Amino acid sequence: MYKLALSISILVLFHQSSKPNTYIEWGFYGHRLINRLAVFTLPPELIGFYKKHIEYISEHAIDPDKRRYTVKAEAIRHYIDLDHWLHNSMDSLPDDYALAMLQFSDFIVYTTHDSFPLFTETDHQQDSSNHLQFSEPVVAYFSPNECILTVVQFRKIFNSYLLPEYDPDLWTTDLHIFNEYLDIKPGHARLLIKDTFSQHGILPYNFKKVYQQLVRAFSEKEISKILRLSAEIGHYLGDAHVPLHTSKNYNGQLTDQIGIHAFWESRIPELFAEQDFDFVVGPANYIDDVNSYIWRLIYESHSFVAGLLEKEKQLSQSYPFDKQYCFESRGSATVKLPCKKYAALYYQSLNDQVEQRMRKSIQGLGSLWLSAWIEAGQPDLINLSTKPIITDLTEVIDSNSKELIDPVRNHE
Repeated sequence: MYKLALSISILVLFHQSSKPNTYIEWGFYGHRLINRLAVFTLPPELIGFYKKHIEYISEHAIDPDKRRYTVKAEAIRHYIDLDHWLHNSMDSLPDDYALAMLQFSDFIVYTTHDSFPLFTETDHQQDSSNHLQFSEPVVAYFSPNECILTVVQFRKIFNSYLLPEYDPDLWTTDLHIFNEYLDIKPGHARLLIKDTFSQHGILPYNFKKVYQQLVRAFSEKEISKILRLSAEIGHYLGDAHVPLHTSKNYNGQLTDQIGIHAFWESRIPELFAEQDFDFVVGPANYIDDVNSYIWRLIYESHSFVAGLLEKEKQLSQSYPFDKQYCFESRGSATVKLPCKKYAALYYQSLNDQVEQRMRKSIQGLGSLWLSAWIEAGQPDLINLSTKPIITDLTEVIDSNSKELIDPVRNHE
């Protein structure tokens, strides 16, 4: 029965994805498929609720991509350039956003006549330290009760007051947010965050936040939030499984392989998923540490980057150039795409890599839904299903997000 339901669901989705004017992408077709099939990994306590809302869960899988062009903070949530930070086996990134910002960015205090660091440079740069020391000018200006701030205290301030003010153009807020530790009145000084970290992507950091929001939505039995966050965490999980979402060479632009991103995540599924991919995956399992899970996944995805680039490079140099790309009609447009025979050779050289990443996404998403529900105390979802649903495609997690001015990276 499980396999039959999956087969019917897959056939329906392939039929929907083949409509005119549709270009099948991981970003649309793939994300919808992952969300839809994840429903069938769930145990009896959850599958009834999710099957009832399977169309919503599937359709809203692409909402984060839609927001990338209207919300400044959205684009950086879809990737992380690990190879910008990790240059040898000894390098690592903090698995907490606040700690990463402390290590790689600057926090500058501005008064009417002066500017100076919030923390001493030594503590600022030591991500392993459990304490932060206010700089001498901060002590002189604002006579703090304690010259030391714990990392736990800073993380609370960062998540509660600094993150909601995020703006890649000018990230600033009133220093009064530290009034519990500094003798300062509103309007007397500003804090500027010189963020040199987030532009390289925050996918795993945002993932942790969205998961926590999903747990809270289950706890509060907010059906609209449960559905929206269930759909959206599926999108971010799918992105985390795509190797090129973890690299600064995200579209082969650094190795003369422009277009490889769409080749891997769009063209291959379009040509081979229906016929060759096996989407019958195992049941969802409880994940006891979601933060560790997403970081392991990110590093795993990144381990495939060099190989997929090398295989495409070798193939492109050995296969006749005039037979690598073909023109196909897509609705009213004619587009240049990797030819089917050429794509088949690349697909075979990857040893089912694309299929395996999609399969892992499906089972992983079901496991995340299950884990969030368990962490929330396993609320009854049967009666919850009768509550009205607010369906707002444009709703965003951050209530104060601002419109975009500059274009975003166009591969995620």
